[in-house]
Order: sequence, then C-alpha cells, then structure tokens
Amino acid sequence: MLFSPQRRSGARREAMGAAHRVVVLHVSRLAVEKDVDTLIACFQRAQDRLGDALCFVVAGDGPRAADVRNALPYAIHRGFLDRSALADLYADADLFVFPSRTETCGLVVLEAMASGLPVIAANEGGVRENLRTGINGLALPGGDAAAFAAAIEELVIDRQQRHAMSQAARAFAKARDWERELDALEPLYASARAGAPARGHAPLERMVAEGGLR
Repeated sequence: MLFSPQRRSGARREAMGAAHRVVVLHVSRLAVEKDVDTLIACFQRAQDRLGDALCFVVAGDGPRAADVRNALPYAIHRGFLDRSALADLYADADLFVFPSRTETCGLVVLEAMASGLPVIAANEGGVRENLRTGINGLALPGGDAAAFAAAIEELVIDRQQRHAMSQAARAFAKARDWERELDALEPLYASARAGAPARGHAPLERMVAEGGLR
C-alpha cells in the first residue's frame, strides 16, 4: 500500500520544524468547492489558540492557492506533489483536516486514513461513507469554522484519543478493498437496473452501462 504510516520520517519532520509539534495537514485542489474559506478560518482560530504547538501544512494547487498562502503565512505550503511525495507528507502529519462539502468520494480522506491520520471533515457528501465520528475522526457541520478549530484543539490536546483514532483510521482504510467494494456495488446496480423508468425518460440502464450513475 503506497499510503502508510511506515513512511513517517523524523528527519523530514525536523527539517520542516515540526519535530515536537502536531502537524495539521490539508490536501486538495485549492478551489471554492473545497470550502477553502472554512479551512482558512479554522486554521486561523486554531493558530490563535495553540500557536507554536501546531505546524500547519497545505498541499495542492488551484485558483484559490494564492488566497490560502496569503491568509496563512505561518503554514507550510507545498503546492502540487506527486503521489510518492504526497504519501511521505501524509505519513509525517498527525491530523488531516478536510472541510469540503461537495465530495462524491473524498479519496484524500482514505489516503489520510491509510497513512494513520485521524480525519476532521464536514459531515456531508461522500466523506460520510468513510468517516466514523469518534472512531477514526470527527464529522462536523459543514462550514462551521469554530467547530473545526475546536476539533483540532481537542485532538491536539488529547494525545491518547488521537492515537486511538490513528489506529482505527489505518485499520478502516486497509479494509476498503476494491474487490469487496465492487462486490457490494454490483447488487446496487442490479437493483437500479430493475427499477429503470419507463421509455421516454433517461434510460437508467444506459446510465449504468456508461458509468453515469454515481
């Protein structure tokens, strides 16, 4: 598995000034649909509360990247990373924060979990399929920057809870096997096909065949 806590490097953490700090990571395309405004606001609140105890890292690029850099000058901004470098970054972090409210899957959430990171995310969209609040992370109301900041503070202060969530996140991600997921998906497609609408409407079977049912 590419994404794994075994890639964690004390030397890399020390090089970015985080040897004895909690690394709070965000990875995404930095665009409006990822709710970067909530990201900025919650990072600012957490910084005001905890200061040097935290090391914020943002990876990704996009139309709002400059806004994020300007609003969070104390964060480390890594820009776009290839998958190997991204896997290293996940492993070197301690928490993953993802306020997006528009995900159909939220693949970065599974990547973070596979790397042993508790996830703090909006309880909306496809992220809900993977996030078990209180077990492998915390699910919060979308757009609530104060709640996100409080969740960061909670997991920074409570190392025991953070460690337990880390272990649960890793175990959950390892269990998300492609064959198992496809075995579960096939009956759903069959059920949808059986309930296809009458002619004159968009044929559900064609949507399934063309991969348009998501």
